[in-house]
Amino acid sequence: MKDTNITVHVWQNQRSHGVQRQATTIGFDSDGTLQSAGYKLLNFFQESVDNNITYRRWKNVGNYYNGIAKIDTIVWPGDTVSAPLAIGDRTLRVVTTIVPPFVMEQEAVNNQCVTAVPCLKVYTKEKETLDEIFKDFSHGVHNDSRQYKVHCCQGLSINLLERLGRDLNFTFQLYMTPDERYGDRENGSWNGMVEDLINGAAHMAVAAFSITRSRGTVVDFSHPYFYSGFSILVAERKRSPPIYAFMEPFDTWVWTSIAISATVVAVALSLLEWNSPFGLNPWGRKRKTNYTLGSALNMVYAIMFQHTIKTKSPKAWPSKWLQNFWAGVSIFFYSSYTANLAAFLAGKNSGVTITGIHDPKVSRVDSDNVWVGGGGGGVAKHHAHILLNDESHLGANLI
Repeated sequence: MKDTNITVHVWQNQRSHGVQRQATTIGFDSDGTLQSAGYKLLNFFQESVDNNITYRRWKNVGNYYNGIAKIDTIVWPGDTVSAPLAIGDRTLRVVTTIVPPFVMEQEAVNNQCVTAVPCLKVYTKEKETLDEIFKDFSHGVHNDSRQYKVHCCQGLSINLLERLGRDLNFTFQLYMTPDERYGDRENGSWNGMVEDLINGAAHMAVAAFSITRSRGTVVDFSHPYFYSGFSILVAERKRSPPIYAFMEPFDTWVWTSIAISATVVAVALSLLEWNSPFGLNPWGRKRKTNYTLGSALNMVYAIMFQHTIKTKSPKAWPSKWLQNFWAGVSIFFYSSYTANLAAFLAGKNSGVTITGIHDPKVSRVDSDNVWVGGGGGGVAKHHAHILLNDESHLGANLI
C-alpha cells in the first residue's frame, strides 16, 4: 500500500491564544485514509521597536507532526508568556427569534418550562435594562418599568445550544429579539439579532440565521450546521377560457401545417382518382359519378375531425392507400389535440410558474402588477433586494 504525500497551506486563526497553525504535509494511503499530518505553529504577537513604534507579526514557535509537538515560548494576549487560566462557569446572553422547527415557542405554565428552555419576550434592546430584567426573572420579580413575559423555547437550534453549553461549561440566558427580525441594514443601521450583537446586548445568537457577506462584516458566524434553499410563493392565477380556447392546444404553425397537409392530400386524392382507369371519372369503366376536388376535401376533413357523413369513396388503389394513410395520421392529430385540450382546461387555475429568482417574471415585471417580498430582515429578502436594485429590474416592487 503506497502513501501519497501532498503539500497544502491551510490557515486557521486561533484568536483566543494568538497561535496559528499551518498544515505543511498531509499523507494519505490508496484508500484515502490519513496516514500523516504535519503542522507549523505560528505565534501572532505585537513587537515594539525604536521610537515607540509597534507592529504585529507572525513568528514560528514550533511544529506538530504525527502526535509529537515541539513548542518554544508563546507570547499570549496581554504580552505574557503564561497561558490564560481556565475560568469557571460563565453565563452568556443569547438572542433568538422564532423560526420553526429550529426555534419554537409555547406558553409557560406559572412561569415554568418543564421540557423546554425558558426564553423571555422583552421589549427593549438596551444592555443595562436587559441585565435588570434577567435579575428580576431570576428572583421571580416583575417590574412595570422593565416588563417581560416568560415563554418556553425548543427546537433544533435550542438543542444544539444546550449541548454546546454542556460541552463548553457555560450557562445561558435566552431571550427573543423585540423586533422579531434576523438582521438587515436599513438607513445605515442594523436591526434584529445583528443589532443586539453589535450593541453588546447579547453575546451570541441562535436561530435559523443565514450567513451573508454584509452580516459577516459586523458579526462572526460559526460553521454552518444546516443548508437550505429558497422557496418562491406565488398567488394562484385564475382565468376564464376565452372563446378561442379550442385553438390553444396547438400553436398557429401547427394549425397551419395541418390545414396545408389536409389540402395537399385532398388535391392528391382527386388527381389520382381522376387520372386512374379504375377511378370515378367519365372514362373510367363508364362511371356515372365523378370524384371531384370537393369530394376529396369532404373526405379528408371528415376523417380528420372524426365526423361521420356520406361521402364518395375512391375506387383506384393509389387513392385508397392514400386515404387510409391519412386516416392513420388523423388519429394521431385527434389524440394529441384531445390530450392537450384537457390539460389546458384542467390547469386554467394553476399558479404562475417561476423557475427561480432570476426568472423574467420576477426580474422584469410591470410595477403595477407584481410585488416581491420576503420575511422580516431574512436572507431571501436580502437577495431579492440586491437583484431588484439592478438597472434591469427596476419594474418590481419590494415589500
